[in-house]
Amino acid sequence: MNRSWQILLFLLYHLNSKNMKYRLHYLATCLFIAMSFISCSDDEVISNQPIPEQPEQLTELIAQYNTNISAYQAMMDNKAEIVDYITDSKGFYKLQLSNQQIVDANAQATEDKDIPLLSIDEDGYWNYLLGGTSAVLTDLQGNPAPALSKTGKGIFTPQIALGKDGYWQVSYNGIQWKRLGDNIAPSLAEKTAANFSLYRSVILDEVTNTITLESRAGNGILKLNTVNNGTAQAWKKFLMNSDDNVLLDYSYAGYDHGETAPKDGFAWGYKVCNVKQRMEQENIPALEAFTRILDENKLIRKTTLNATNANAKIVIYFPAGEYVLHEEAGKTSLMIF
Repeated sequence: MNRSWQILLFLLYHLNSKNMKYRLHYLATCLFIAMSFISCSDDEVISNQPIPEQPEQLTELIAQYNTNISAYQAMMDNKAEIVDYITDSKGFYKLQLSNQQIVDANAQATEDKDIPLLSIDEDGYWNYLLGGTSAVLTDLQGNPAPALSKTGKGIFTPQIALGKDGYWQVSYNGIQWKRLGDNIAPSLAEKTAANFSLYRSVILDEVTNTITLESRAGNGILKLNTVNNGTAQAWKKFLMNSDDNVLLDYSYAGYDHGETAPKDGFAWGYKVCNVKQRMEQENIPALEAFTRILDENKLIRKTTLNATNANAKIVIYFPAGEYVLHEEAGKTSLMIF
């Protein structure tokens, strides 16, 4: 018998031994105590674990993780292709998909038991690994959540979040949430994008133009055709919001109707190269001053034949005036007021 009901019956039994004048008050007390026990079911676990304070960047990491989960599902279901990519010296990739998603594909060889790792099994259903335990991801009714169209049951795209109670949770509509695991998540202050990676390895084959993604869960390999469209690396890094992007966002032109100033790019370590000042100091025309600035920063191949500098943090500044930027004067000029 449920323990809370046993306590209730015990109290009611002793009620019979009380004088009549105390019975009403005693009955109310019994019911209050018993209902306090009944309100907590035998299956409910009351946790006394402290909820650790989480870092501010966790919100951004989880948002990108949810994008990666959605993109992983789209690629597994043949609904998205890789149309471009960038990579860095550590082997971390950013992939641009045909559905406009920008995906992190960071190779992560070690296990991370603190973050729910999602994967899709051979039958086309979602699974997750958390705290070293693997389980099928279920919907709000407890049914296995379909990930691929081949299940014939529609598809669910999970969103992962860390609840205010400190537990990981999942939702399929952003409104109703279901807890994952039985333990409060520890502090995630040391976690990076690599810890939220879905992939154990990322391999680029430049001969066949394919990228192979191996799931960290060990139950899936994606091999997709790709292209490198030859766009300048600096521009790609800007479009894909790479960590080492150095280009300023010129969409800030006219920012807030000129009433407030946009974020100051010079605070990020940019060097200002003043064309007019260079002209006056060296007594050279505008084209020569402009060319020397580009050459010194390895942005053109003049004195350095293999010059390339996708991460040049410079701003070439043309103060108000008229500048002739061609070999033969009198045809075209750049006028800045």
